[in-house]
Amino acid sequence: MTEAEILQLSFSANEAVASLFSIFFAIVSAYIAGLYFFIHRAPMMLKVIAFTLLTIGFLFIGQSMSGIEVRILGLVEAWNGLPVKTTGLEKLNNPIFPVPVQDLLDWAKVDVVAYDGNRAGIYTGWSVSMLVYVSLFYATFIYRWTDNQPLTGRQQLPNN
Repeated sequence: MTEAEILQLSFSANEAVASLFSIFFAIVSAYIAGLYFFIHRAPMMLKVIAFTLLTIGFLFIGQSMSGIEVRILGLVEAWNGLPVKTTGLEKLNNPIFPVPVQDLLDWAKVDVVAYDGNRAGIYTGWSVSMLVYVSLFYATFIYRWTDNQPLTGRQQLPNN
């Protein structure tokens, strides 16, 4: 595989990650809105159905991300196996720190392993996803919602 092919595939993989994150954000946002307006008042069976659909969405996204993660790490290995790199990029891994921060650390002579951003991103993504999932489970089944109605344009806030 050539350097250009590996670079193109890495850009495509990053686009797929961005697309899946957008889908994840849309699903979570819609579920939170539904939870606030409807689901918290729904009978238990409807809550179970809604949360099951959310779970199926999370499983689909998680399975897709797992495949992308394996491919990205494979591309990094293929890049490392290239004998000569004409782009000047020694590593294909995403940096953990933005370039200005890494330049500042280099200037201050602080040695930080800064090029395993792929794994840092993978672990962060899975951790955040699990935290969101557990939080939505709590909000759906355990948290006791009050019957306060959302404010409309006609209601007044109480004076304190």
